[in-house]
Amino acid sequence: MPVRSEGSTLGRIPMATPRKIREYVEATDVPQLVLLLTETMREHGSTNSGEYESDTEAAIEAEFTRRLQEMMFSVTYRILGEEFTDAELDELIAFVKSPVAKKARELMPMIQGEMLTMLSDKKPEIDRMMKEITREILSKHKR
Repeated sequence: MPVRSEGSTLGRIPMATPRKIREYVEATDVPQLVLLLTETMREHGSTNSGEYESDTEAAIEAEFTRRLQEMMFSVTYRILGEEFTDAELDELIAFVKSPVAKKARELMPMIQGEMLTMLSDKKPEIDRMMKEITREILSKHKR
């Protein structure tokens, strides 16, 4: 498990609101990070690449990507909600050079590390999810 920064406040009552966290996420490269991590999962064989017809494969990949990204965003939202207040996120969104900007840079490796740890820890669940998606899509395509 990644080590939290020295100034970490993990364990405090979440302070940032979901609206403010979403605003921060949309203003940063978190969505690109999630896409990068999703691509990494594809490269490591968590998908059915080449096993089904192209339209079926595309449907499976789309649903797998959606569910995987949902899992990764939940980790991001949890950490940001535990570590930042709305006021701090306002400072980040404005990209002001401040101690809170430094704190965000320090937290990004932790978020990335926890996403990767979560993906690794949940590999059996993710593999089951992929099989479930495959069954769902195949049953729809058989009709």
